[in-house]
Amino acid sequence: MAPWLFLSILLQTPAGQECSISGRVYSLSTAAPLKKAQLHLAVQGVNSRLTETATTTDAEGNFRFDHLASGKYSVSAERSGYLMSSTPWLPCPSSDVTIKMPAQGLIYGKVLDDDGEPIGRIALVAVYRRTWIHGQRRLHKTQGTLAQADGSFVIGNLASGTYYLSAKTPRRTLKGEASIENFYPDTPDAQAAAPVSVLAGAEVRGLNLRARTARVYSIRGKAFNAGGEPLTGIVLMLVSVDGSMSNTGTTAGLFEFQNVGPGSYVIQAVPDGERNSVNRPTAHVPVTVGEEDVTDVHVTLSPGVEIPGVVKLGEAQSTQTFQVTLEPLNGGGMEDVANVKDGAFELRSVAPTVYRVAIGSLPDGYCVKSMRFAGRDVVHRELDLSSGAGSTLEIQLSAKPSAITGTVRNSNGDPVAFAIVQVLSKDEVRPALTDDAGHFTLRNLPPGEYRVIAFESIERGVIENPTFRASFEGQAAVVTLQEGSQENVDLKLISKAAADAEMAKLP
Repeated sequence: MAPWLFLSILLQTPAGQECSISGRVYSLSTAAPLKKAQLHLAVQGVNSRLTETATTTDAEGNFRFDHLASGKYSVSAERSGYLMSSTPWLPCPSSDVTIKMPAQGLIYGKVLDDDGEPIGRIALVAVYRRTWIHGQRRLHKTQGTLAQADGSFVIGNLASGTYYLSAKTPRRTLKGEASIENFYPDTPDAQAAAPVSVLAGAEVRGLNLRARTARVYSIRGKAFNAGGEPLTGIVLMLVSVDGSMSNTGTTAGLFEFQNVGPGSYVIQAVPDGERNSVNRPTAHVPVTVGEEDVTDVHVTLSPGVEIPGVVKLGEAQSTQTFQVTLEPLNGGGMEDVANVKDGAFELRSVAPTVYRVAIGSLPDGYCVKSMRFAGRDVVHRELDLSSGAGSTLEIQLSAKPSAITGTVRNSNGDPVAFAIVQVLSKDEVRPALTDDAGHFTLRNLPPGEYRVIAFESIERGVIENPTFRASFEGQAAVVTLQEGSQENVDLKLISKAAADAEMAKLP
């Protein structure tokens, strides 16, 4: 069925029950109304691909959707030169809806080779934003483009913020060398890349990216089964600290990873069959590449660690469904995930290394009271499987979670809407956002001591960095929760400038 026909049938209502949504689109920076903006309307709870309809703003930036059924709708706006903007879900009828569109930022530049000559058509330019994973800075790719024939490039559709750029070419190189991803201003180290700041609607020009080649190396070795016999046809995966992967196969046990740059890696096995299957052979071998080939690496595949799990609520088996994930530490690798059903789960053939246990999608009204493995607490400690010994992972839930509520105020004592609240425990960080009145609530917390801090703006994940966190813990409210208790706090807002100043000190 055509989308417009589906929508017309969906929205057919008796006369007198129809409603409309109307409003105006403005430029966020100039406050001028925007004509020719494309408006898209989606219905809550129904496949937006089938129900979306559109209109265009007039010369005064006005738009209107008529003949709608009662319900909730979202309006999104698109226009050349601006970033897509949308409303939250709106009741119908709604009038005087205001959409303010930020102008896009642009970066112009050229890709140059080692001699400063432009590289055209084959040079790939990538754009990254900074993110933080377990308190460590990482770069996340957001978009990319090819350079033009003269080496020039333009990156658009950028919101106000900080970006990192790189260039790379697929050119053939001499043996022992390879084209590498090189970050602005001129470094292969993503952690040393210089930021490029873009303001809303601004154009950054004259940026030169260098495409470089560098020495690369090989990792060679032999793969065996648990009996010491060479393996053929096994796929091995090379995983870097930043999560990038490459793979190779084995012949008579021999394997080789080529064109590997200096850094820390983990070799893991990716044999046939489903992950999390019984007796799946696995391996976890850390490798460090310096300024020479790494040879004679031995990878022994053996059945991984078997971890049965039991989940209880009080003395009874739990009926809640959620996920248990083992996140590898100390050099990375691949995660292992199991789904909890009827109070049980099983993590099979887990690689022998050190993990953090993460709980996801736990239903509202519950929290994790304790987790024990081989009699040891693993809520507050890492799960060390490096010896290859398995045991039962026991998770105890509580149906009496605690909560923290509060209000965030600025230096004048006024409540602050949309402030970012960070609730810190020994083991994790949980975020919350204040509402229009400056209030927040964070539920489903286990008993314990917490520190609560409010920021005007903060990059996601940076609070897990110990140095950054220590800078603001003196301004935190300290809260001790008992099982089922609720505590209320008043928080003083930490400015974006203060957070940015401390973040700039981090490596």
